[in-house]
Amino acid sequence: MDAMLTWIVRALHVLGAAVWLGGYALMLLVIVPYLARTRDESVRRLAMSAVRLISYASVLTIVGGLALIWRSRGYGFLLAGEWGGIVITCIVLALALGALGDAGLRPALRRLDADPPGSVAAVRRWALAGLLIGVLAVLLMTRAIYART
Repeated sequence: MDAMLTWIVRALHVLGAAVWLGGYALMLLVIVPYLARTRDESVRRLAMSAVRLISYASVLTIVGGLALIWRSRGYGFLLAGEWGGIVITCIVLALALGALGDAGLRPALRRLDADPPGSVAAVRRWALAGLLIGVLAVLLMTRAIYART
């Protein structure tokens, strides 16, 4: 039963991360180019819904990650060794990435009304930054699996 609970926590953490990173990729590669061509209200609602999904996925990922620390090596190892350094770095990246979506991407989408059509540069920058930070966090976490305590 213990191993099954750890697997469920890990699965929720990975699922949340996939949706989080996929949401940024969707914004950057699909929604933002469409917004650059047209300001259709349905596309704007889709973009805002995608950002809301990104926010929910960020919470699931962070909570799942904190539970996974507890279920795997434990909080006592956070301040010791390579694993702890990687995990602390990823926690900082995750918090920054969550703030980026809520304090950067969402307001940039809301400001599109005042901007001229084709001016989605701020939205594009926030989505690109989110995707890059997310990829960096995933790459670090793949190392954390094999890191020494």
